[in-house]
Amino acid sequence: MKLYHYTTIDTLAHIMNNRSLKFNRLDQLDDITESEPFADYNPLQYIFSCSFTFDPIESIPLWKMYANMDTGIRLEFDSDRLFEPILTVLKVPAHSHEQHEFPPFLYSAVKSEDILNDDYMLMFWNHSEEDSLCACIKLKKIEYIDNFREKYKRQLEISDKKRADGSICRSLTYTPTDFGFYKSRYWEFQKEIRGLIYAAPFPKNQEEMSNIASGKRELRTKYILVPISKFSLDNLHITLAPKATESSRLIVESLTKGLQHVCIQDSILKGKIR
Repeated sequence: MKLYHYTTIDTLAHIMNNRSLKFNRLDQLDDITESEPFADYNPLQYIFSCSFTFDPIESIPLWKMYANMDTGIRLEFDSDRLFEPILTVLKVPAHSHEQHEFPPFLYSAVKSEDILNDDYMLMFWNHSEEDSLCACIKLKKIEYIDNFREKYKRQLEISDKKRADGSICRSLTYTPTDFGFYKSRYWEFQKEIRGLIYAAPFPKNQEEMSNIASGKRELRTKYILVPISKFSLDNLHITLAPKATESSRLIVESLTKGLQHVCIQDSILKGKIR
């Protein structure tokens, strides 16, 4: 599947410097309703996302919102070749509170230190699953519905029981991978598809466990960088913004110098927007 990512030349510089795409936490994204709690526990704060559109037709709203009409760009990727999963050896951090069992390695494009560390641990699955880009990344089309917050509420079961000492014992029941791909219908023009990484906090003590259950334990990590495959870098397809200048083209050419088969083209909207 072809994926399209609207961004800026400045972001392209970061992509080329890190040879990676950034996955941001969902509670940091443009739709504020995704960061506002829909219950007193919000699984969205533990999900990292990288957004694309699957629409090959250039979008003026997407140019204006995520790039800009002068110095923006649109990157085109092939989802099957975007990342390069490898057998990644897991290093389990020292942890005194709980013992978790992890496989010795995963077939993943995410770096080992970003799969498991003293802040969080990533969910993993069989990398051959249909919607998986690797063992730690799902690719999900956004479903646009009238009230996605109510949808999420129905998928989350919270049960609080009072102990003899008066404290509250909470149990949570939900499937993390059922979250992260619903949005309100007013975003439907985006035709969005997301790469999604699901994390769970790694509690150090009982107090942290209680804070996690009550939704008060934020991740310290704001984003995860996932390396792009050499094939995707060498075959970058870049569309310049509709009002891009010659200097913008020169900067993009400089940033991608040395890559083998880069294609840099003008927007189909060039000369059609004042």
